[in-house]
Amino acid sequence: MNKISRLFLSFWCVLPVSWDNLFTDIMDYMYPLQDGQELSETPLENLYDDLYQIYLNPININSTSKDQLEKLPFLSYANIEELEAYVYFNKGMLSLGEIQLVDGFDVTLSELLQPFLYIGPYMSDHSGSDSKNSGPRNDIIAEFNMPLYKKADINYSTSIRYKFDNYKNIKFGITTQSDYGEHVYDFISPYFKFTGSGALRNLVAGNLRVSFGQGLIVNQGFSVYNSVPNMIRQSVSSSIKPHTGVSEYGYISGVGVEFQSGSMKFSAVAGYTPVDATVNKEGFVSSFKEDGYHRSVLESSKRHNTRQLCSMFHVEHSNEGRNLGFTASYTKYDRPLLGKVFKSDVYALDAGLLDIGTDFLINRSRYSIAAECAASVITTPQFFSNIGIAAFLSLGLKAGDKGSLHLVPRYYSDGYFSPYSGGFSKGNSNNEYGLYCSYSYRRKIFALNLYQDFYKLNNLICQEAGAQFDLTGGNSIFSLKLKSKYRQQHTWRFRFDWKCSLNSVQFQTSIHFCACSGNIADKCEKGYAFQERITYKAADKIVLDFGASLFSTDSYSTRISLYEKGLLYSYGYSNYYGQGLRLSFSSNFKLDKVLPHLVFRFKVGSTIYFDRNAITSQSYYDIGTFHKEDLSFQLQYAF
Repeated sequence: MNKISRLFLSFWCVLPVSWDNLFTDIMDYMYPLQDGQELSETPLENLYDDLYQIYLNPININSTSKDQLEKLPFLSYANIEELEAYVYFNKGMLSLGEIQLVDGFDVTLSELLQPFLYIGPYMSDHSGSDSKNSGPRNDIIAEFNMPLYKKADINYSTSIRYKFDNYKNIKFGITTQSDYGEHVYDFISPYFKFTGSGALRNLVAGNLRVSFGQGLIVNQGFSVYNSVPNMIRQSVSSSIKPHTGVSEYGYISGVGVEFQSGSMKFSAVAGYTPVDATVNKEGFVSSFKEDGYHRSVLESSKRHNTRQLCSMFHVEHSNEGRNLGFTASYTKYDRPLLGKVFKSDVYALDAGLLDIGTDFLINRSRYSIAAECAASVITTPQFFSNIGIAAFLSLGLKAGDKGSLHLVPRYYSDGYFSPYSGGFSKGNSNNEYGLYCSYSYRRKIFALNLYQDFYKLNNLICQEAGAQFDLTGGNSIFSLKLKSKYRQQHTWRFRFDWKCSLNSVQFQTSIHFCACSGNIADKCEKGYAFQERITYKAADKIVLDFGASLFSTDSYSTRISLYEKGLLYSYGYSNYYGQGLRLSFSSNFKLDKVLPHLVFRFKVGSTIYFDRNAITSQSYYDIGTFHKEDLSFQLQYAF
């Protein structure tokens, strides 16, 4: 390796970037062709938390292993192999700037990776410390959100999070939350995690998230399969993790353990989880309620009125990028369920649900193959019925030195159902089959992503197609995104982004356009939006963010999904339609002079509509003015 290049890159550094902007860039990289409204909130929250923990406790690049690097889902298997080879042959890195010298790493990927790594001592046997932090850490975060408009039943929302991490083998904490209109902390989520180095590798108790195989049976994390660039590796990563977020569904209350013996890994989960359900007069569950709201008398009556008993088992054999696994899951409720809950014609049986499946995975630098087959069976004391089948195949191929192809055929029969499924699906992993294909081409300064998806969902023929072109020049990034979607109506979306970093200031300009035809009026409707964001970061002491969005749409069908910076652990998109203006301002301050490691964050926003005199909602509230304001603040103390 050229020593002059390595010495030069020792002085190269990344411009200051806030954690929130970093996570936004990661999402744009992993899901370049997805709209904000298509990314569900719970998986986003899980991904956010997983990456933030690594951000707080970065990995020593000079003593890391594949297992450590695989925790970063935006790295492909080829990226990990090239990174390990570079460190081995050069006996470690002198600076993180050297990542740009590694084959397969462009400017964008290099900048995304660096905040999760640090330069520590070189250990060829990976025996060095994985933790940059030297001592345990207690973290308390209190958050308060309040609307500034007068509406008594909206009230406010609050949350308190406490967590302890000794950065060796023990982590525990508790999360409490009350939503808008709720006057008590109706959600309390404790968790405990022990990580061992012997046969017992992992033990999690309390509220936990589970992912096994390729996700057809259980995946309560996030899906990587519609991540286009660089042949993102083909596994959802079998794991049992604590549920540390405020989402009131998508987790299991119980205990999970993982044992390791050579190349064999055994996992087991037992849970008894309270869930919200709609119960008819006969006492049968007709549907589950997953929004977590308990504001009205009706909503409160559904809170934890049903219990979900589950047991899971997973075994897998892993060896140098090859995995073979088997998963079994049994679920039963303390109330009888109507057949439509299980997506079947079986009516009102006191039944359980058995899901079994097998999966395999081959990850190589030039290709990757992942597949899983699963079956679901409704069980009663007398018989098995309603057998459903699901099958999934993911094939990734290198196309030249800089390109990659990705094919994903999938099939879900009409009767297939799993309460925890999170595989690749455009619906609810039921009554769907289709073929997804994508192509990615990346160079040092530009990238091209294309995809096409044909599928049949609930007897409807649907298709999606998208294209994105990214260009990096100096301190600027230009991005152009086009997307077409047909599902009963045809929707086209266009988005242009320009990001520019100047020392401690980052600018982002976005232009959105949406057109929709085939609706009830049988006319082409349109929507436009212009968004500007300015972020200022002064070292680690202060971060300021200002955003302004001007939008105009003909209807809800042409709504525009816009990202807006929130507080820590608050990430998401909001949909806007009609004619109006959205303004927001947020800031982070480190108050070390008041109390060491004390951070104060606040955000204020205002939505002003030009086409109405009052804001109405079909769900819960009406506001008698044409504008609404909201205020949020957060205190974080670490010791």
